[in-house]
Amino acid sequence: MAVSLLRILSRSAAAAALLASAVAGAGAVAHADVPDKVFTWNHDIHSGDCTMFAGATWHVRYDGVAWFDGVVTSGDDNDAWLMHAQLIGANGKYLGNLIAQQPGVDDIGRFVKNLPDSSRREPWHADATYFLGDRGASGVSVVFEQLEGINLQSHC
Repeated sequence: MAVSLLRILSRSAAAAALLASAVAGAGAVAHADVPDKVFTWNHDIHSGDCTMFAGATWHVRYDGVAWFDGVVTSGDDNDAWLMHAQLIGANGKYLGNLIAQQPGVDDIGRFVKNLPDSSRREPWHADATYFLGDRGASGVSVVFEQLEGINLQSHC
């Protein structure tokens, strides 16, 4: 009976949320309606002979997941763009760093994009996570609730 009940419940989004709440416990909250926080740079960023072009964007989700999309280039072949991304709250309060989900990088907070050919603009997608910390009254991470900006530290 439990299997057939699960099949029936899985057919509707409302029932699926109810099922998740029942499985996770009474305190579970569905967060499908929590919008991502999106941070887009409306200007080029330069470091050394490298450029990250306007339109570079970080998307941060309530659940500790984030991702970056941008375009970078270098004036030299065989270069690399290095970036750290700090989560910032009100009045410049430091909330933590985004953590790179990139194998082979010796610093978990550093995002690396290799730039082998100076004649090309390289699209860059990077996945990240962040420490959620405590949950607020709404059930959403306090870090996410307080997040107002991202500070990029870049090097080429």
